[in-house]
Amino acid sequence: MNPSLRLIAGLIAGLFCAALPGASASAASTAASAGRSTAPAPAAGPELPRLTAQQIVERNIAARGGLAAWRSIQSIRYAGSLDAGRARPDNGMNPSSTERLLDKPGRSTKPGQAPEQHASEEALGTPISLPYTLTMQRPHRQRLEVRFQDETLVQVYDGQHGWKLQPFLHRGVQPFTADELRKAQQFQEIDGPLVDYAAKGTQVALDGTDRVDGRPAYRLKLALKNGDTRRVWIDAESFLDVQIDGSRRFNGHEVAEYTALRDFRSVDGVKIPYLMETRVDGKVEHEKLVVQSVALNPKVDGAAFGKPQ
Repeated sequence: MNPSLRLIAGLIAGLFCAALPGASASAASTAASAGRSTAPAPAAGPELPRLTAQQIVERNIAARGGLAAWRSIQSIRYAGSLDAGRARPDNGMNPSSTERLLDKPGRSTKPGQAPEQHASEEALGTPISLPYTLTMQRPHRQRLEVRFQDETLVQVYDGQHGWKLQPFLHRGVQPFTADELRKAQQFQEIDGPLVDYAAKGTQVALDGTDRVDGRPAYRLKLALKNGDTRRVWIDAESFLDVQIDGSRRFNGHEVAEYTALRDFRSVDGVKIPYLMETRVDGKVEHEKLVVQSVALNPKVDGAAFGKPQ
């Protein structure tokens, strides 16, 4: 069975929120083992060497390849796969939490609705993975394409305006909603939120320490230019950014999400995570985005970031 088309539409609507370097989560979604990417516990964090927020940021940038290397990147293209729900043998009679969210919160027109945490693994079905391409260009441009069967779902942000084309919904090109536009404006830089953070209007402060995947990490609090607040966790040994938080609408409410960044690899001297797993409060499933290839400074036609035709 094919995954719900509304699930795919909702997936695309959220993809710009993913945690690719420079994105706060775009898009993005998967089932991974529970407990891998967890919110920090309120208990006191581990004792770590006393560093200022600025020192932590400087070590993070150095660990990721250095300021000069990131400033030299004017465009970047990622290709890989993202999870898009499950092909279930029940033909969707027991919709997933995402599918229920994409209906009206608290309602469903589907018979036999039951929370997926009460369903067997067999009933949940086989995870489905879709190929994607994400192209970013300075200063804040993005183009995301996701292939589903013989169709291509497109999401574009030109730095000020955003559009989405979801062929299966037969609605033509639609502008971003106010919420989608707000999310698109967060962390859409190629180099992420910490490189040249002051020039981006961001204030950074040390917010404490935690453990991420069992490893000690510094927790930084970021006050963004638009008034939003985000937190980034920096591994105390590698000084790579290993987790970032965010929020999204779920069951009619704004809920927290945490994205773990893993499998860092060197690409022409800069470090990039090839695996991102997101946990959303209130959801059993985790979301996964896999990077299979990265191209730095590819030639990009500026028209690619305009309103899709």
